[in-house]
Amino acid sequence: MADNCRKSGLICPPDEVHRKQFLARLVNERGWTRGAELGLWDGGTYSYVLEHCPGLTLIGIDAWRPLPGYEDWPHDAHEAQTRERTAEFGDRAIIYRMTTEQAANVVEDNSLDFVFIDADHSTPGVALDIEKWRPKARWLLGHDINWPSVEAAVSAAFPGYTTGPDHIWMAPDGYL
Repeated sequence: MADNCRKSGLICPPDEVHRKQFLARLVNERGWTRGAELGLWDGGTYSYVLEHCPGLTLIGIDAWRPLPGYEDWPHDAHEAQTRERTAEFGDRAIIYRMTTEQAANVVEDNSLDFVFIDADHSTPGVALDIEKWRPKARWLLGHDINWPSVEAAVSAAFPGYTTGPDHIWMAPDGYL
């Protein structure tokens, strides 16, 4: 995995690094100032990145409602936890409670430096997020490339994708 990460031109941390740490490091190395995270769950990654990237405005999107495979999650509690964790960041934390497809209609094309995809993990769900969010940003990356459903969608869209720690995938330069 580290060799694949190095091929992408990134400074790659060890594999035991959590995705939130890697994403924050990437944001700071690249000087990104606007991004989006699709799929917030309880806001752990979202709040960490905002805390460690003071120049970043980050859009966060989560439906926080029962979807296939996530019916039993405490969605309202996760939303409340996310909002509590990010209250201190003011207008740098923009949170939408809606589907990623609905949010793609709100966010302007070419308005973001990156989009981190970690929402619907089905092949059609990941493919739809890639399709809808590709015009929004200069860089797409996401989580859980170790899931066969995620890998199928990512490899179809980006045959030369690279990987990072904690099962992160990244679209290669030139695909966006």
